[in-house]
Amino acid sequence: MKIAIIGSGLIGTSAAKHFYDLGAEIKLFSSSDKLGGLLNIENNLLRDEDIILQKIRSDEKILRDSGLVKKGRVLRLHKRFLPPRSKALASSRFADLFRVVYQIDAKEQIEQNRDENEELFKNLDDTIIESLKTSIEAYEDFDVVLDCTGSFSHPLPMGAGGALALNEKVIMDDERVAYGKNVLSKVRAIDGQRNIVFIGTGEFNLLALNEFRKKFFSDKRINLHFVCTDSVPFENVSPKFADAFRGFHEFIEESNKEYQDEIDIFNKKILEWKELENHIRLKTPKPTEPRMRLSIYNGAVVSSVDKLLDREGLFVTIEGSELLGSFEKLMTLSCDAILVDNGQRSSKNFDAVIDDNEVGFFKLKTLDDIQTVESELMKLFSKGSEQ
Repeated sequence: MKIAIIGSGLIGTSAAKHFYDLGAEIKLFSSSDKLGGLLNIENNLLRDEDIILQKIRSDEKILRDSGLVKKGRVLRLHKRFLPPRSKALASSRFADLFRVVYQIDAKEQIEQNRDENEELFKNLDDTIIESLKTSIEAYEDFDVVLDCTGSFSHPLPMGAGGALALNEKVIMDDERVAYGKNVLSKVRAIDGQRNIVFIGTGEFNLLALNEFRKKFFSDKRINLHFVCTDSVPFENVSPKFADAFRGFHEFIEESNKEYQDEIDIFNKKILEWKELENHIRLKTPKPTEPRMRLSIYNGAVVSSVDKLLDREGLFVTIEGSELLGSFEKLMTLSCDAILVDNGQRSSKNFDAVIDDNEVGFFKLKTLDDIQTVESELMKLFSKGSEQ
């Protein structure tokens, strides 16, 4: 029995190890260098995920040492000969193998071959070598396919209701803007930018805000604007982000305390300034009133985002409404970086040209599904042996 397992998160690696231990011939497809899926991104901030990643790393070593991991992004899945819902003339549809089509990063293989065959590559023109680096498609056929990818998620835009804000499409590829999971790498790269805008109450923004906290308080030139439609930011976040949720509220409290301390100092200085004799006061600058460096605009949506020819930076225009529990307001925020996480829109990871109920094709959503699939496969192959 030859099984393709698509998806290298906890469920995929667990399924691969499970069926490998049962003696099945398996191949685990992974689009990244490290198995683990999104856990690789979250691990630095979610301490309770460490045990899960340790299990994945343990399974990964066994699978890699056995040559069972195939690096490549799965593009398509279909039967080798039969179109969906058609009947096989001489047997069942299960007799027709599944074909998994995947993309190979030829660049990595070419560089590896260059290191192994230096003399051969010395005789090749650089243009020819570069042309060989184009990503290529390959395929492999299997009896059974396990889809362990879950739903691939596309980050939602910054506009109301997950729609595009005005002019957003123009700036989506701007290096100053990050969406979804990319906000984590973006927030780590912030260096010298003074006006940062976070938009949305997705989990990646919650993690990014916690990570940005230390940098925020170490540089008092930084101003942070947080925009969301919720009346209570991150109120509905998953329980596994409870520590990050507490960290966000501690961030707010620390910012409020910083502001209050500066107000106290300002009030003392303004009194001293007022008590100066008139001729001295005229020559002495009036103390500048401090302002909050962390501003939260809850009950607000982004209506537009702009780049101006005569001014540096980006400009985000937000609106409030009584419908969102806030006041009617319209204001524009000048910013050097925009981090957007309004949640995700799900779609398929790959193009599956088969029915969901195709015999031999299984979608796994939980670890318990692995045992269910094993039972179904035992039934399936016992029927085949009886025939």
